[in-house]
Amino acid sequence: MRALDVILAVAFAGALAGLAFLSVYFVRLRGLLHKYGTFQCALRRKGGRWIPGIIALQADAIEWYPRRSLVLNSKWSFPRELLEIRGHRQGILPGTTVVEFLGDGVEYEAALRTAQFAGLVSWIDSAPPAEEPADF
Repeated sequence: MRALDVILAVAFAGALAGLAFLSVYFVRLRGLLHKYGTFQCALRRKGGRWIPGIIALQADAIEWYPRRSLVLNSKWSFPRELLEIRGHRQGILPGTTVVEFLGDGVEYEAALRTAQFAGLVSWIDSAPPAEEPADF
C-alpha cells in the first residue's frame, strides 16, 4: 500500500469512530431529556466549578447526569428525605434561579430556569408524609 492509501484509511476510520461517538452521545442525551420529569441544570459543589447536566426527578430521589458523558448511570443521587433547600437567588442570566441545597451533608448549588425551580419545590413538597398519623 502506498502512504496516501494508509493516510486515507486512517482518516476514514477516525471519521467513522467520531460519527459513532457522536451518535451514542446524542441518543443518550435525547433519551435522558425525553423522560418525564427531566430538565437541564448546571450543578456544582458550593464554590466549585459549574458542570452542565440533566436532573431527573424520580419517585424518591433526584438523579443528576452530566451532559458531557456517555455513562448511562447518574453521577449524583440525592434522596428526597436527605434533601434540604437552603435558599435561592436570581441567576446571572434573566429567567434563571440558583438554588442552594444540602444533599447527603454536602452543600450544592444548582442553576436552572425559574419555572423548573418551581417544579423542583413542588416535587419536594409532594413527598408522602414521613410517618403515619397516630390513631385517635
